[in-house]
Amino acid sequence: MEFIFPITMGFSVLLVLGLGIMIKYYKAYWLISGYNTMSEEQKKKVDVEGLAGFIGNACIVMAAILSIATVFFMIDQQWLGGMMFAAIFPYSMYLIVKSQKYDGNSKNSDGTMTKKSKMTIGVIVALLTFTSIGIGILMYFSNQ
Repeated sequence: MEFIFPITMGFSVLLVLGLGIMIKYYKAYWLISGYNTMSEEQKKKVDVEGLAGFIGNACIVMAAILSIATVFFMIDQQWLGGMMFAAIFPYSMYLIVKSQKYDGNSKNSDGTMTKKSKMTIGVIVALLTFTSIGIGILMYFSNQ
């Protein structure tokens, strides 16, 4: 079990890093969730180059967070590893909110976000918040 964990996490790190590199440098825009399912008309309203750079950088940072968490777990610093791993949740919330600036479909004619977009982001952030709190509680009680 102890031997498999670093291999599994290493694979995850390489996968996320590879996705970030493909999106940012090799224009694999079809890997961007949501963008790949948009109609051609909707895609025209998206700053895909800016979004790809943002998502690519986000994946690279996510791979770094996972790498640091893995190192902490390997040197038996479970608490620090858990904290680094838990950092993915607020980082994900940040990414969801900030990525909206590249999507013209979620904006009114005056440049403000539509009510529907605000509601969708609010629901997603709330779900991530409840999930992270729930996982934190489970981790706390499992360590007792």
